[in-house]
Amino acid sequence: SQSIVLLKNNGILPFKGNKHIFVTGPNANSMWAMCGDYSFPSMSYFWKGITDDLDHPHIVRLLEGMIDRMPNNMAINYSRGCDWTEEIETKYSEGGDQRAWEYKLLHRKVDSGEIANREEALSMAEEADVIVAAMGENVMLCGENRDRKGLRLPGSQEQFVESLIATGKPVVLVMFGGRAQVISNIADNCAAIIQAWYPGEEGGHAVADILYGNISPSAKLCVSYPNVELNEPLCYNTSVSQDSRVAWPFGYGLSYTSFKYDNMKMDSEAKTTDESFTLSFDVTNTGRMDADEIAQLYLSPATATQNLRPIQLQGFARVSLKAGETKTVKIKVFTDQLGYYTHSGSRQWNIAPGRYLLKVGSSSQDIRLTRTLTLTGEKVVKPIRDNYFSVSSE
Repeated sequence: SQSIVLLKNNGILPFKGNKHIFVTGPNANSMWAMCGDYSFPSMSYFWKGITDDLDHPHIVRLLEGMIDRMPNNMAINYSRGCDWTEEIETKYSEGGDQRAWEYKLLHRKVDSGEIANREEALSMAEEADVIVAAMGENVMLCGENRDRKGLRLPGSQEQFVESLIATGKPVVLVMFGGRAQVISNIADNCAAIIQAWYPGEEGGHAVADILYGNISPSAKLCVSYPNVELNEPLCYNTSVSQDSRVAWPFGYGLSYTSFKYDNMKMDSEAKTTDESFTLSFDVTNTGRMDADEIAQLYLSPATATQNLRPIQLQGFARVSLKAGETKTVKIKVFTDQLGYYTHSGSRQWNIAPGRYLLKVGSSSQDIRLTRTLTLTGEKVVKPIRDNYFSVSSE
């Protein structure tokens, strides 16, 4: 559950009260939604074509997890509705592991073993109070040597979600897969959006616990989530301003509660020869639900002439807070983290005197606290840095 990111929520989540839930989509009742490329089921299927006897250890599917965790005052109906894709989308290329350069390995689709009846699903959706649409990829659509032709939802999944939205019932979109998928055409009209990635063997229970509010979502994005298809890097650290091509920024993730950051403390000066310095700040759970917050530490240069990225993650701390509770987070930051790499004749790591901005926030675009540190002394040069990431404690 700690890897599942809540991207959007208009208040529909967590589910409360008497609810008739309709569950649909190619990943609702499939183990292929739970485990990524380098897992026993995926490797057995891809390399050996094995489709039987793959469920050990048992992989909990979303539908199964929702039924297992379902409160007494709720009911669930299910129909697959659509398949992953109607045609083979895997793009054949001679790259990566040469053993996978066989046409027959890549030119195939996963058989779900279920009938996808679109009309039945839409009819059942009309009768529900809320719709959970489980979409995304599978072992043949995401993995080594398995490029796709685009980044949108495979096949006709997007069109199916549009039809679900057209029923007028709130749609909770749950996406599975190993990468961000462009959903800009449907995101605005979904009541909630969850990026589940490949959540593992207990993935069905993990997503269900979030849907029902047994736990609050706490994960943060490890990528800049695009709103357009493009074939180039899209990284948060190229600008302190959010790129217009980004739907949700690096470090972003919603919770069922709210958090307040304050009381940041840090010495204003340190020496270039110091191993480290320490900063601290308070995080308060200002909502009514116990939850975790992932507080993030970023570094920015104070001037444009410094040889640093405009913003760069330097550490984080997962803070578990009961409703109303405050904790103080302490972070040990190494002066190595303020340095930069050069290669003029020989490679070297440089720690230069100057002013640096230490920023604490809930995402790369939600900075709550900032302090300025001045490094004094001569520039320190070493062949390679000794420390790469900060160390946090409560």
